[in-house]
Amino acid sequence: MLLLVLFSASVPATADEEPSQAIEPIRLQLKWLHQFQFAGYYAALEQGYYREAGFDVTLLQHPLNRSPVEVLLDGSADYVVMGSDVLVHRAEGAPLVALAAITQHDPLALLVTNSSGIQHPEDLRGKRVMLDYGAHDASILAMLKQAGLEQGDYQLQQTSYNPMDLAQGSTDAFNAYITDQGFLLDEQGVGNHYLHPSRYGIDFYSDILVTTESLIERSPEQVRRFREASLKGWAYAMSHTEELIDLILAKYNTQNRSRAHLQYEAAQMREMVQPLLVELGYMHHERWSHIRDTFQNLGFLKSAPAINEILYQGHLQARENILQKALFPAVLVLLALLMIIFLVGLWNRKLKQQVRRRTEQLERAQMRTELILESMDEGLVVVNKDHQIQRTNRKLERLTGKSSEMLAGQPLEQIFEEDSGALFDAARTLCGANGDLIPVQVSGAKLSAEEEEAGGAVLVVHDLRDRVRAERQEQYAAFQAGVANMGASVLHNIGNVVTGMGGHILHIDHSLSMVQRLTEWLRKVEQEQEAEGSTEEKLQQQLEQSHKVIEGTASTLEKIVEEIGEREVLDKLEHGIRHIGEVISIQQSAARPVIHATQFNLKSMVGDVRGLIEDRFEKYEAHFEVNLDPALGNVLLPRNPLIQLLLNLLKNSLEAIQERMDADSDWRGRVQLSFKHQNGSRFTVTVEDDGCGADAEGLKQLFKTGYTTKQTGSGYGLHSAANFVQSIDGEIRAESDGPGRGMRIVVTLPLALNKSVGER
Repeated sequence: MLLLVLFSASVPATADEEPSQAIEPIRLQLKWLHQFQFAGYYAALEQGYYREAGFDVTLLQHPLNRSPVEVLLDGSADYVVMGSDVLVHRAEGAPLVALAAITQHDPLALLVTNSSGIQHPEDLRGKRVMLDYGAHDASILAMLKQAGLEQGDYQLQQTSYNPMDLAQGSTDAFNAYITDQGFLLDEQGVGNHYLHPSRYGIDFYSDILVTTESLIERSPEQVRRFREASLKGWAYAMSHTEELIDLILAKYNTQNRSRAHLQYEAAQMREMVQPLLVELGYMHHERWSHIRDTFQNLGFLKSAPAINEILYQGHLQARENILQKALFPAVLVLLALLMIIFLVGLWNRKLKQQVRRRTEQLERAQMRTELILESMDEGLVVVNKDHQIQRTNRKLERLTGKSSEMLAGQPLEQIFEEDSGALFDAARTLCGANGDLIPVQVSGAKLSAEEEEAGGAVLVVHDLRDRVRAERQEQYAAFQAGVANMGASVLHNIGNVVTGMGGHILHIDHSLSMVQRLTEWLRKVEQEQEAEGSTEEKLQQQLEQSHKVIEGTASTLEKIVEEIGEREVLDKLEHGIRHIGEVISIQQSAARPVIHATQFNLKSMVGDVRGLIEDRFEKYEAHFEVNLDPALGNVLLPRNPLIQLLLNLLKNSLEAIQERMDADSDWRGRVQLSFKHQNGSRFTVTVEDDGCGADAEGLKQLFKTGYTTKQTGSGYGLHSAANFVQSIDGEIRAESDGPGRGMRIVVTLPLALNKSVGER
């Protein structure tokens, strides 16, 4: 209390007692273009804090053609916002001083997509990484180096500043601000996450308010007031984020950002600034020393600048020391020392009591931690920086059959079958207690250099045997279902062809019956003529009768030829038998994932389909119409599977018509098969009938295996058709106005496949 009274008596005046200042023009150079990243400076300007401090402030965006620090050093600005690379410029001779760190954590990180499988910096080995290889990206480079990756261990790409390169597959990792680019990928529906250096012990300051030594020496009071007004603006911005977003949208939105984008940036900035946890602008001497050491390890510093020379607090402290030496007499120093000795003694006694209580709490916490580790259902391994085992828990002892004492000091190869060189592999094999090889998944985290064994790691070993057994059972069940589905599909497809061949066989059977009746008639005539005499009158009668027999025979033979269709029926039977062989071949090749596409004429293929199915339409007296777009010629598709697809769809329509005919014998159905070229490289196939139709619920289930709306249907034809269409990047849909109102099935297919189906 005495020191406070004496010190306050020596201060000549407070800030409130100072005479009013003339308004000074100040230029503040920002680190980038206008966005929420600089909301505190907008608040200080718009709320009048700068004006109250005596300043007319102009905010300068990034000039793009040179760096912000160059703008400061050539006198075009009085203050600048920059990163921890202020150390590098200081080491190169630039007289820069850090006034306040606005963000306690550097927002710079590596952005990766969820689909890339990259979870840790170690996963970037051999990957493409976009960076500004220099001091600006020092925190990322330090994270990669700590993960054991040198520049040659990954493919370095000059950053494009466009995160869409990540979404389009042009790179695997992109240097980004966690306050910004992740939002752009979220808008595109691309799942993403960050590899942030702070999670791996690399924690830099950023968005640092910086000025020059000369300005501090020339106008120390101006620097103090500008710093205080800026921090006051940041305090306002952090508690009025929506108001600041409105302000940016109205006056500072030079990048045309949406409100949602600015809200995303504001939420991330709060995590970086931490106004509720850390004093705004706070900077710690030891943390700056750590940042300097990191720059030196990366080779970015020619010399090691003194931290006290860079920090603004060092200048203030030096002036305070000079002021105290000039104002306080020696007697006050002695009194202060006596009071300090008394207070230190009192504090020392309280400190010992606190140390004793904290020690007891720590021992109890350590005991609880040991109980938790020993009761874990996963194996636990602690290793040092050389990957030597330090300790294990009971679960790992049971898995390996070796105690923690036996494994202490041993390399990891003692418990793992192989060494991939990385600690945290997705999957490894553990040497079990009885010589068994146990599939496991290894995860964990590295220990910081301050932890025991200086930079070791904690590994968590997950036993995967139960999961592997479950996956195998699931795969076997899926295999059995696939075999049953394939068998049903084979029988269904062959049944389609055999049913079509039934009509051809009926034609031949009818023709053979006519031949048999003709033969019997001729034999009867022959017998009658042999039984009668050979008189002239009888001979004349026999000649007339023979003439009638010849005419009848010729007429009958003409009918037989017409029935057979000059071998057309036999050709159709032969074509159907050949198609059965093709169906079987197609189903046999289903065990192989590749069906080759061939080039063929669509019109010719449609003719083959019509020949296989036409007799069935005649049997049901149904009208069959084919419309082929003249623009369609040759296509490059799997020909035989496409024929089977059309047969399945046409047979489905015939069955629907037959079901409606059963209810109305006088009614005759209609089926229309249409082919139409679409814009681009696709065409549609439409099969439309006026059969039994389906309701809305039936349409949802139509292509599922075993489902049918017809009394005689098997439920496999349309399921097989849908599987084939989807396998060649096609689409299939069914439409119906309701039961009894027909159905329309529309198939969209590519005109050509560049690869064999199954190789994509």
